[in-house]
Amino acid sequence: MWLAVGLALPAFLLNLSQMSFIGDEAIRSLVALEMDLSGDYIKPTLNGVAYFKNHRCTIG
Repeated sequence: MWLAVGLALPAFLLNLSQMSFIGDEAIRSLVALEMDLSGDYIKPTLNGVAYFKNHRCTIG
């Protein structure tokens, strides 16, 4: 088991700095983190201010 972890760990950690957040992914992750920490999953907030920015869902 430790051999598998030792071999897989570099594969997961090698390219972490190569890909950054795209667009407003960072803001969405902060909103999700704040919802998780506060326990309020109904009203999204960003720095304590209501955040209701919705985007269209496109399929295809």
